[in-house]
Amino acid sequence: MSGGTAYVLDLREEAVNTAALTTGELGLGPLEDDEVSFVETLVRRHHEETGSPLAAELLADFPAAARRFTRVLPTDFARMRSALDKAESAGLDPAAPGVWDQILEVARG
Repeated sequence: MSGGTAYVLDLREEAVNTAALTTGELGLGPLEDDEVSFVETLVRRHHEETGSPLAAELLADFPAAARRFTRVLPTDFARMRSALDKAESAGLDPAAPGVWDQILEVARG
């Protein structure tokens, strides 16, 4: 992962870093409604580009397949994303002088 969100098919939770889960550094969860269509698009594009039989199987009944995915999200990234979304909703430009510092301040708590 690059510090962002990973969508993992058939995640074995015992294979995840236990310390990161225990400290709350990493969060696991089902796909949110808005993520289902995003992940479906990723799987569809993967199928188109590779002809993957697994992708074809998932796409045949994606609502059922979506329940097999787990969102893996570092909590620091989630806080940063939330602060950025709030700033943009308030009409702030993250590229404007000082705004990014405000976003970082909020994200750090």
